[in-house]
Formats: sequence, C-alpha cells, structure tokens
Amino acid sequence: MADDPIDPAPSGPGLSRRHTFSAFRHRNYRLFFFGQLVSVIGTAMQGTALPWLVYTTTQSALWLGIVAALTQLPSLFLSVFGGALVDRLPKRELIVCTQSAAMCLAFTLAALVHWQVVRVWHIAAIALASGLVLAIDIPARQSFVVEMVGREDLMNAIALNSSCFNMGRILGPVSAGFLILIGMDWCFFLNGLSFVAVIGGLLLMHLPPWQPSRSRPPILAHTIEGIRYARSQPRIVIALTMMATVAVFGLPYQTLTAVFAHDVLRVGAKGMGLMGGAVGVGALASTLILARRQRPTWTLFLGVMLAMAGGLYCYGLSKAFRLSLAILVGVGACSVAFTITCNTTLQLASPDAMRGRVMGLYAMSFVGLGPIGSFLSGALANWQGAPRAVCLNAAICATVGTGVALWLKAHRAGIGAAVAR
Repeated sequence: MADDPIDPAPSGPGLSRRHTFSAFRHRNYRLFFFGQLVSVIGTAMQGTALPWLVYTTTQSALWLGIVAALTQLPSLFLSVFGGALVDRLPKRELIVCTQSAAMCLAFTLAALVHWQVVRVWHIAAIALASGLVLAIDIPARQSFVVEMVGREDLMNAIALNSSCFNMGRILGPVSAGFLILIGMDWCFFLNGLSFVAVIGGLLLMHLPPWQPSRSRPPILAHTIEGIRYARSQPRIVIALTMMATVAVFGLPYQTLTAVFAHDVLRVGAKGMGLMGGAVGVGALASTLILARRQRPTWTLFLGVMLAMAGGLYCYGLSKAFRLSLAILVGVGACSVAFTITCNTTLQLASPDAMRGRVMGLYAMSFVGLGPIGSFLSGALANWQGAPRAVCLNAAICATVGTGVALWLKAHRAGIGAAVAR
C-alpha cells in the first residue's frame, strides 16, 4: 500500500511524468508565479533579518520563539474560519487585500528600524498582525492555484510555486546577510516594495466572473461542514497528522538558525544568510524534480519525512560550518518535498466547494501549530542549548513517521483501500 498513488488515476506514459514547466502554459499562472517570485525574495529577506533583529536586541532564544509563535499563532485559531471565508468570496480580490496589508506592515517595520525607535514589543505586535493576515492569505493562495491550472497540472503548479519560494529562499537570505551590514531597515523596506509585483500580477489576470454560492449558511456552520468533511476522508486525516508533526517538531529548526549562526558555528549575519541559502538550494532542486511527477505516493510522503528527521539530527550534532551547510541542503530538499506532497494530497482529495476549508486546515497544521514548536524549541534551546533541542525534535519526527508507516502497513487491507480511494 505504501507504493500506491495517493490519488489514483488512469495510468500511462503520458500520465506518470509531465514537463517540468507545464503549468506555465496557463497565462494567469505565469503572472502569479513571476509576481510571487519578486515578492518572496523580499519576504525571505525580512524573514532572515527579523530573527537577527530580535536576537541582537534581546540576546534571548526564548524571544526568538515568542516572535515566531506570534506570527503563526492566529493560523491556529483562525485559518479554518479563513478557509470558510475563502469559499465564500472571490479569491483574487481577497489575496490582493491580504498582500496589501502585508506590504503596509513591512513598511511600518522599516520605518521603526530606520528611525531607531524599534522595541521588541513593536516587533511582537507586527508579527501578530502578520499572523492575522496569513490566516486568510494561506488558504486563499493555496486554493487559488487549481483555479489557474486545473487538476491536471495541479502538482506541477504546486511544485513550481514551491520552487518560486525556494528561489526566494536562496536569494533573500544571502541578500539579507549583506544588507544587514549596510542597514537592517533596507531588508524590511525592499520587502514592502516587492509586494507591488504580486499585486500587479493578480490585477492583470483574466478570470471568469465570480459566481457566489447559492447556499450561504452562517460562517460557523460553513466551517463545521468543512471539518466534518475532512474527518470523513482518510487521506486528509493522515496527511494533516503528518503535517502537524513536522510543523511542531521538524520545521522549528529554522527559528534557531540565528542561535546556531551566532553561538554554535560563530559565523555571524553573513553566515546565517548562507545557511538560509543552503536550505533554499536543496528545496529548489527538490521542487524541480517533483514538478515532473503528476501524483504523489505514500512511499515518497513517508520517505522524505524520515530523511528530513535524519538530516536534522545530523545538523544538531554538527560543529563545522561547511558540514552544516551541506546538511541543510538535504534538509531543505526533504522539507519542501514533504510539503508539496502534503499540499497536493489535500487538494486532490477536496472538491472545489470544500477546497478553501480543507486548505484552512492545512494552514492550521502547517502554520498554526508552528507556535507550539517554536515556543518549545526556543524554551528548550534556552535551557539545554539549540543543538540538543534540534536533535530531540528530529527524534520525535522519526518516531512518528515510523509509527505511521507501520500502522499503514498493518492496515493495508482496510484503511489502505479507503485511502487509495
């Protein structure tokens, strides 16, 4: 069962592999992709500079965890409602609003840093406001992809979308490492400016007129309906369980990058930028490989989760900068392969009317549960040190991944058939 496709379809030579850039034949997706590419470079610059600003201001790993948690916390409570909102409103207009709000927040942070009046509570407030925006933006952007490319090119588009983010993760952190030496405010200002590209691309799209649903139940009932649907689908339940585990115990290693760069590897802001770039290199390579697949399999899903856990354990043990960079390339490749597989699984398992709410649950698992991991990792690093925190989290991911694999194997005849449907 582990080798079965997650969303079986008629097989054949033309279905098993696709052209790496097949989603680019859709004009709207091309506008979306290249607009996002500019924006995510700016977002990655801010994502690199912000932890450095927090840590150099407070000298506290705990504050790193708190700020990261505040960015993600609203998704834990609001992304499911955000997904219901996405299913009720035109997605493009909704994304334009969320991106405009994010642009204003970036400019505000740039001004505070430029005038040297920034305090840690300012950073925390902006992080919380950004989290409120993300609670709506993530399910809106994720569920909008299928409207641009259709189900046939969905996995390709999701992989290319991830490659866009990971090109930003290569260029953004490296650029931020140098810009921090010139003036940290430039990282936040250029991020704000970069949102113009994605907003412009959205406004240039040619889309059919939006048709509101005839059924307009109260938003709470709409939300509960989506949760009940997700609970009834084994593929969705398994994918969300695995995503929640990685979000809490796997991905928080990124929160501690500043600690590794400053205290463990002693490579400073420039080295921290290269560490982020190494993750991006691996992630980009992984997305280009996965873009040629049409459908995910359980072997891929579980395999990349376990490989990521092994890489993180080695990263926690490493004391050599070059070795750490090499490990981070592998970790980046596995982490993005995992998220692409999860995202595609959930979207293929969701009808159009439910997709926003299912992706709201994805945002809750991927982003919303992150605060728990960020806070726990920050607190554990403050107590036992960052390397031990990363090693412990990696061990937990490996244990859960192994448990899921054994459970699926044991239930091959029963749950396996249900999942394959």
